[in-house]
Amino acid sequence: MSRVVPSPNLAGGHDRFEIDPALLLRVHRELRGGAETLIGHYHSHPGGPARPSAQDRARSYTPGLAWLILGLEADGALTRAAFLHPEDIEPPLEAFVPLTLSIRDAA
Repeated sequence: MSRVVPSPNLAGGHDRFEIDPALLLRVHRELRGGAETLIGHYHSHPGGPARPSAQDRARSYTPGLAWLILGLEADGALTRAAFLHPEDIEPPLEAFVPLTLSIRDAA
């Protein structure tokens, strides 16, 4: 089974995002010992491109997980990017590393 678990934005506003830590803890507990695995986090940049901000870089504190960013360009074009945490790359890097995304039917 695959699913997306939305989180309220605890940081408030439209230019910052913080995942609800209680929700994240609950999801980790639900997944423990099961077949599903947490593979990453996502958020949007409704006022700009899908590039990690300084805050995104500072808050990507979970090695091993992908970080998906959806952005909206000024012309209305949707952009998307996924990044690995720098510690997941050997040797560790100082920047995010782009990932290639593909969407497939889970059935």
